Amino acid sequence: MVRVIDAMSIRIKGLKKKFGSFVAVHGVDIEVPEGKMLVLLGPSGCGKTTTMRCIAGLEAPTEGIIELGGQPVFDSQRRINVPVNHRNVGMVFQSYAIWPHMTVTENVAFPLKMQKLPTAEVEERVAEILRIVGLEQFRDRGATSLSGGQMQRVALARSLVMRPAVLLFDEPLSNLDARLRDHLRVELRELQTRFNITSVFVTHDQSEALSLADQIAVMNTGRVLQADDPVTIYQNPHSSVVADFIGYRNIFPGAVRQGGDDGILFALDESSFELTSVHPPPPGEGGIFACVRPEDFEIEAHRPDQPVKPNTFIGEVTSASFMGSYTQYRVRSTTGQVIDVFHNRAPLDLPPGSPARLHVAPKSVLLLPMRSAS
Repeated sequence: MVRVIDAMSIRIKGLKKKFGSFVAVHGVDIEVPEGKMLVLLGPSGCGKTTTMRCIAGLEAPTEGIIELGGQPVFDSQRRINVPVNHRNVGMVFQSYAIWPHMTVTENVAFPLKMQKLPTAEVEERVAEILRIVGLEQFRDRGATSLSGGQMQRVALARSLVMRPAVLLFDEPLSNLDARLRDHLRVELRELQTRFNITSVFVTHDQSEALSLADQIAVMNTGRVLQADDPVTIYQNPHSSVVADFIGYRNIFPGAVRQGGDDGILFALDESSFELTSVHPPPPGEGGIFACVRPEDFEIEAHRPDQPVKPNTFIGEVTSASFMGSYTQYRVRSTTGQVIDVFHNRAPLDLPPGSPARLHVAPKSVLLLPMRSAS
């Protein structure tokens, strides 16, 4: 059985990275407990990959502290910068980064041979890890004859065979088709849990983040906007920017009109429409947004003779797409809002052009600032 080195915690304090005058990472603070998976989630250019490369030692931070297992591998004040090959960190890249002229076995064995380990130990470790990642029957295949999913397994096996205490993933599934991506996502999580390897996974895909993470750190413009477990960050985003990243596709600017026994009355900008929310508005000044997930809207055909209850939009279906487990609708309301709806029951007879009504419960309307106070 493959022996796994004890996992190490990760602690990042005040991390800052500049490229010339451009600040890519602004004072990031992150802690990852031993054996847990942190997912850095955010759009391209938000600083998530730069943060991960600093952990690996592929980038030298401008300021800050990085500790692995309680030991500093970078400290700008103490002038510590441990080389990449002494950090015991493995990395799986988006582009696979495997040797095309080598077989699967040669690719996986390469880092062990660079360490000049005994041949018998190399063969034993390679054979075991190929079995674990499901590549045993491809051991003698050339890398160029493999599919994208198989090449990504080779890259993963090559990192795991080194028995790293920390494993880093740089959007490793983004080049794969949707079905294979979903399958490998489950395999990655199982292997990470089985080996108890502290991991950092970079992605811009919120579904990927939610399914993989013990903790998610949402990043934008080089800053961590919120770091929480997946359930907390999904149910209680601190800001509309975070809500947008984790699936609240309906985000309406507006202002609090009044509060009462039934909740907070929120008036949407540029229309006379009002939504009621049971959630208190955020403190302080600045813009406020009503945020609603697509799956929290109820949709049905609209008939003019029906009474309209509160929190109900009237509009016209502009698109309807059957997605298998749900139908995705887009509706333009009579008050000007464009609203996305996921209907997870039997498909409705609502083709584009159909009049529709959308209702959302007050408990499903979050009132959030653009950015959290922190």
